[in-house]
Amino acid sequence: MGAKNGSLAQLAELPAHNRLVAGPSPAGSTNYVLIFIKEKINMKYRKKPIEVEAVQYTGDNLEEVKAFALDKIYSFVYYETKFDADGCGFKSIPMEILAIHTLEGDMKVCVGDHIIKGVNGEFYPCKPDIFEKTYEKVEEE
Repeated sequence: MGAKNGSLAQLAELPAHNRLVAGPSPAGSTNYVLIFIKEKINMKYRKKPIEVEAVQYTGDNLEEVKAFALDKIYSFVYYETKFDADGCGFKSIPMEILAIHTLEGDMKVCVGDHIIKGVNGEFYPCKPDIFEKTYEKVEEE
């Protein structure tokens, strides 16, 4: 709890999460005494128990992943330059990259990532360690 002297205009500048008590200062001053108690804001949340569909990209199941994510997933080839050990020669090696269109933009999909279909039909990749901490398999009845 604390107290401040100030005008009513200053009262509006205080954060909304402070509980305020205001009263006139002694001796008829135009200032007010503001007494406020700072309240703790709870910033913890728990995910709602919802079910999502997902498939893990293993590197060998590109067609399965494409069938799952419909037109949102695509691959492209770029060439990575590799230099010889002595640095005198080099060669270009084709590298295939898998990517997916998400609400946040296009994202790279790596082997081991899970492709998740969200509650609104959107798709996004999720790293395996995060997936394991966040989701559990639903047993069909």
